[in-house]
Amino acid sequence: MKGFQITGLPPDELNSFLSATHGDPFHILGPHRVGDDLAIRIFRPDAQKIDILVDKASGAENGTIPAEKVHSDGFFCARIPNATRDLDYRLRLTNW
Repeated sequence: MKGFQITGLPPDELNSFLSATHGDPFHILGPHRVGDDLAIRIFRPDAQKIDILVDKASGAENGTIPAEKVHSDGFFCARIPNATRDLDYRLRLTNW
């Protein structure tokens, strides 16, 4: 498997997650602080596209933040500037 990096996570943790051997998947998935921003990480192999839906007051255009597909196995990540872990958000998935 080709290696990849996501800010704030060592590559060996990502590889163990993708190989289903990670002991704590929620250490990787969901909202996590990265500097002043919030990173939301999602694993959905069935998704073609994922958008993070937030309150328009958060500064996101139209309340939608596209998640970037960072691995072909279905690992997505979105970075939300200056957001906190208690951000109220929903996911919108587009399947194949």
